[in-house]
Amino acid sequence: MMRLIASMSPACQLQGKSDSESAVVDGWVSFGWNYLEVPLEVLGKDPNDEAAKTDIATALVTMNVHLKDRSYMVGDGVTLADISLIFAADKIASSGIFELKDVNLARWYDTVKKQTFFQHTAFSP
Repeated sequence: MMRLIASMSPACQLQGKSDSESAVVDGWVSFGWNYLEVPLEVLGKDPNDEAAKTDIATALVTMNVHLKDRSYMVGDGVTLADISLIFAADKIASSGIFELKDVNLARWYDTVKKQTFFQHTAFSP
């Protein structure tokens, strides 16, 4: 659904600026689903599931390393990758199971959450 909506406004570049960026965005969206969203659902049913905790911890390390020299997951602005991952990261942070304390991950999280779009819609009280 996100991809369909983003494709309706290509000028926003939510799918990336090029075909290669779009492929990387798709990769991160899939990554978020497989290694964050699905394990979060598992933990919702079984808070002691060690495999789900390991998947999430590994995913957070992967993201932290990827963000070492980047402000956003792909390119130089918010893409669907950031949008999908920020919601998963917010669930993780609010669950209390994990802290987003790794420096690159925390910087990205704060940067994306401070975007006007998120302040006025997604994360507003």
